[in-house]
Amino acid sequence: MDLRPPCRTVRGTLRRISGSLAALALAAAALVAGPGNAAASVGTAAPSDGRVQKSDLCPEGYVCLFPGGIGVPEPHLIPECGSEYFASPYIASSVENRTNVIVWVTTADGAATWIPPHGSLTLWPVAPVDSVVSQCFVPLPF
Repeated sequence: MDLRPPCRTVRGTLRRISGSLAALALAAAALVAGPGNAAASVGTAAPSDGRVQKSDLCPEGYVCLFPGGIGVPEPHLIPECGSEYFASPYIASSVENRTNVIVWVTTADGAATWIPPHGSLTLWPVAPVDSVVSQCFVPLPF
């Protein structure tokens, strides 16, 4: 017999349902959007002037968000099979996926783009990123 108060059980059920709906929405967007949008670019060209490549700053097994600006960008690291939801959007110039899974990036304007394993997305000039979700991320039931 469950002795928890009914409001707590209902709240947990609603959270599980909303998590399932979010996963379903991402799957539907994948079918409609296809493999990225016109702003996405896969891979990076090697600079010939001795500059440090962004791919050298992003360790294997991580998704990295690079802020816009001048100088060497310090990436925001998200581990494979993890996710990040930003309360205030993260202003990024590019996102690099150095994992073995597909990663979804949602910007503040509601656009969702997927990045294939070991691919990248250029946001030009910069864009506010609301969330980064790995395909293998499973929300915890609350």
